[in-house]
Amino acid sequence: MEAAVALLVVTALVVVLLKWGGRPHTEVRLHGGEAVVRRGTPPRALVHDLADIAKSTPQGEGRVLLSGAGSKVHIDIDGLDEGLAQRVRNVVRMHQERIR
Repeated sequence: MEAAVALLVVTALVVVLLKWGGRPHTEVRLHGGEAVVRRGTPPRALVHDLADIAKSTPQGEGRVLLSGAGSKVHIDIDGLDEGLAQRVRNVVRMHQERIR
C-alpha cells in the first residue's frame, strides 16, 4: 500500500515538472510599433530587433512566446501575418544561443 502511494506521488511530481518545464518562459507583445516584454528576461539585442520589426508595421499586433534554451528554443507566434512571423523567427534564431 505504501509503495503504491509513493509511486502515485512520484508520478504526480513528474507530470507537474514536465508540464512546468514546457511552459513559455518569455513573452513579448508587439503592438503600436513597440515590443513590450511581458514575462522573462530576453537578451536586450533580441528585444531591440523585435522593436525594429514592430516599428516597421505599427498596425500589426501579436505576441511571441519562447520556451526552451539555446539551440532548443521553441517559438510560438500569435496574431502576426506570415511575413512578420517569419521575420520574428529569423531574429529569434539569430539570438537563440543567448536565450536562457
